[in-house]
Amino acid sequence: MLTGIKVRCSTLTAIFMLLMIASTNAAPAAAIKVRVSQPNDIFALAPMYIAMQQGYFKNEGLDIELINSGSDSVAMAALFGGNVDILASASGSPMAPVLEGKKLIIFAQTSNQYMSTIVVSNRVLTGFKVGFDAPLTERIRALRGLRIGVTAPSSNSDLLLRAILKSAGLDPDRDAVIVNLRAGSTAVPALKTGSIDAISLASPIGESAVDAGLGKIWINSATGEVPSIRGMVFTVISATPDYLTRNREVAVRFARGLVRAGELLRSDRAAAAAALQAYFGTMPTGVFNVTFATVYPGLSTDPTPSVEGLRILQNILAQWLDPRYGKLQLGEIVDTGVVKEAKSTK
Repeated sequence: MLTGIKVRCSTLTAIFMLLMIASTNAAPAAAIKVRVSQPNDIFALAPMYIAMQQGYFKNEGLDIELINSGSDSVAMAALFGGNVDILASASGSPMAPVLEGKKLIIFAQTSNQYMSTIVVSNRVLTGFKVGFDAPLTERIRALRGLRIGVTAPSSNSDLLLRAILKSAGLDPDRDAVIVNLRAGSTAVPALKTGSIDAISLASPIGESAVDAGLGKIWINSATGEVPSIRGMVFTVISATPDYLTRNREVAVRFARGLVRAGELLRSDRAAAAAALQAYFGTMPTGVFNVTFATVYPGLSTDPTPSVEGLRILQNILAQWLDPRYGKLQLGEIVDTGVVKEAKSTK
């Protein structure tokens, strides 16, 4: 009887060992491919880049393919056509389709301030009667009559510049000359030749001018110093309702990568900067250092999308672009539950 028991125990032990060996030799689960579209590399998307560089997405079993679309229209077509899965963009991009009867769901954010600087040329600065330590209202009013470069009419840079000027009692169309540069790449050459007096563009364009010795940062909205746009969510992560329904776990894993990136930004600024600099690769160190110092205060350490922060932009879009934005119900296009799930299952 004991012999039979011993034989059975030996057999079970052998089976257990074989199962252990088989599980050890089994191929790891394939990573889930996630196609993420962005217009181009934007410093305000830094938490996503940090998560990529630090392997946080990889640890979540995600294989991120980052695709530069070059424009919102191309990105939207790809997203609604099913050619990409997730959109990383300025926060106004997911709001726009609602006006056409379509919908995107914002499930995370990467910045909680408008990531832009107003850089004034050294030539103009010498004629200012106020200094860098002057109250904000006086510094904004010092822009009166200047030729200020933005990317295009109705672009983020145009709309937010108008909001900043109006906050100090200036009429954007009467008290300043807003210059359509058509592309951010033309801003620094235009400042150098004197075609414009100032740049109002997202980082790192203005910082490139500073590093080149052409001007200085006059206003930095990433610090929240402009009350009318303080706390405005600038960049978000979104997807179609259908994608989130079918792939919610993927979205949760993606959000968990952003949560870890936020923790690194909060706990080890130097390590976060090193990861981000590795992502940007060929960017001159001087430009990177100026830009990171400029935008750091506005990067989200918590990716939970803020409805209040999005409403600031909604009001600006309704005032300066299309009044229909004012009727948009943000609660219908924002899902805070994805990040909540990510945090609860770390």
